[in-house]
Amino acid sequence: MAAFACMLLMIACGSGFANSATVAYENGRWWTGDAFESGTRYVAGGVFVEAPAKAPTFTIDLRGAFLVPPFGDAHNHMAGTPSEVNATAEAAGVFYLMNPNLLASSAAAIRETLAGPSKIDAVLSMGGITAPGGHPEKLYVDVLSKYVYPGKKASDFVGDAFHYVTKISDIEPVLDRLVAQGAEFVKIMVLFSEEFEKRQGDPAYRGSRGLDPKLVPAIVAAAHRRGLRVAAHIETAADFRMIVAAGVDEAAHMPGYLAPSGPMSTYAINDADARAAARAHTVVVASASYALYGDPTRLPAVQAMQRANLLKLQAAGVPLLIGTDGKPDAAVTEARYLIELGIFTPAQALKSLAVDTPHYILPSRRIAAFKLGYEASFIALEADPTANFDSLSRIGLRVKRGVEIPDLAITHAEVASMVGPQVAYDQTILIAGDHISAIGHDLAIAPGTKEIDGRGRFALPGLWDMHVHALNQGADAAVEMLSAMLRSGIVGVRDMGSTTEDLQRYRAAAAKSSKLLPEVVAAGPVVNGPATPWSRKLEMHVDSTEAANVTVAQLASGGSQFVKIYNGLDEATYAAVVTAAHQHGLAAAGHLPFAVDLD
Repeated sequence: MAAFACMLLMIACGSGFANSATVAYENGRWWTGDAFESGTRYVAGGVFVEAPAKAPTFTIDLRGAFLVPPFGDAHNHMAGTPSEVNATAEAAGVFYLMNPNLLASSAAAIRETLAGPSKIDAVLSMGGITAPGGHPEKLYVDVLSKYVYPGKKASDFVGDAFHYVTKISDIEPVLDRLVAQGAEFVKIMVLFSEEFEKRQGDPAYRGSRGLDPKLVPAIVAAAHRRGLRVAAHIETAADFRMIVAAGVDEAAHMPGYLAPSGPMSTYAINDADARAAARAHTVVVASASYALYGDPTRLPAVQAMQRANLLKLQAAGVPLLIGTDGKPDAAVTEARYLIELGIFTPAQALKSLAVDTPHYILPSRRIAAFKLGYEASFIALEADPTANFDSLSRIGLRVKRGVEIPDLAITHAEVASMVGPQVAYDQTILIAGDHISAIGHDLAIAPGTKEIDGRGRFALPGLWDMHVHALNQGADAAVEMLSAMLRSGIVGVRDMGSTTEDLQRYRAAAAKSSKLLPEVVAAGPVVNGPATPWSRKLEMHVDSTEAANVTVAQLASGGSQFVKIYNGLDEATYAAVVTAAHQHGLAAAGHLPFAVDLD
């Protein structure tokens, strides 16, 4: 059973977390960059804070979840409407995108839609700098104008989707225009630079050529004077060597990310190239998994070349970042590809995905660490991703700058919250992970959130049955019985007696079951007095205060969550059992023994 299976669907926890509230996220395992550290983190005003002097406003039990910073994708063209991009990326835990080429005319709508702490952050470059006939002219004019931007003429894209630079005097006006459009970095197109003279002006190479390499150092210097980083689209090892020498900040692809044709030597870098990149502080956004879209017959050779290139870069100390050139939710796929390619361990892939890449995208923001004063942004996972990388696809809770991102909205419901005697009518309930994040009239619902229409229905806290005997029926029967109880609205039960073996077998069966089950608080064996002919297998017998201490210790170590007392204890052993239970942090509950009066 999933740790975030929404077992408490209707707990009433107020009307959302006010900015001044302090929220305690307890029982979590928090990623330090090297390992997971158990503990509680406190959030107020959108950042991590010290433990408050008074009790926190809200407490969220993470139930042992693994907490990691949200993911980044440093090469994503954000296909779809801004609302669709936001919903798709957030669902995958990708909170930071870097878009290296888009129509500047679309940027205002993107920024307006993504405004607010609970939306993804997108860093935009506007149109790329290229030469006439260079990439991405063909893509926009011949393809996107038909399917994405119908009605746009070829001339409409110039100065919007891309900018031409053919001589030194073009550089300053183009960069001034990009600054005026709100560019946050600059993208340049460098394709097959070693063949620039051959490809220039030849219509056969339209779309597979780029800038005159002689102009690149001047473009980089002019961009840097304006405080703008420069990312370069590259194809070959010669392109990489050239942009590193020119001082480019980022290779927006690795050499040979696709390698569609020609010998692999065209794309293979050497150790000197890698060391030069490290000295120049050039980062590589690999987008290596793009090779999967190429010629399948070339894939083994392409992957061997990619592996060699990336290992050289890694050995030289060049940062390898996550970028997909794909869908807004593709970052984990790229990270997994780099693991399968033998470049990263799962822990290294997680660090690149959740720490290094976000830091590169937003270098001035305090993100990607669970430290005081840092933005309270994180995602909760069911399992340790350094042991099972697939757990990154099973997200139970998303928090962005202290705001919980809902997975589900129940609208127009009548809410009996049990906070007061009145029913609140026409309410929206927002559920994030396994708890309610807000209740109120006509709350805003993020695009992509699943909605349930609650008209004509009442929402109330899930029910509890405080005295059941399910676990002593056997694990499979217990699963079936408890599943039926959940369907009847019972979200939690207290099981009042079983053997330790029955308890442990049930927990193993529940962990493997695909059924949603109530929360089970289990006593395990019943604590009774001396054995009699009527004693049962589920009893443990106590005839002295010493035996009481030993027995309760055994129950605690066997997984009992409280101590169930039965009829046969005398007054002294009864008192000893209760005292021992409290010493182990367990409640004592059950029958009133025959030898003990009510007082």
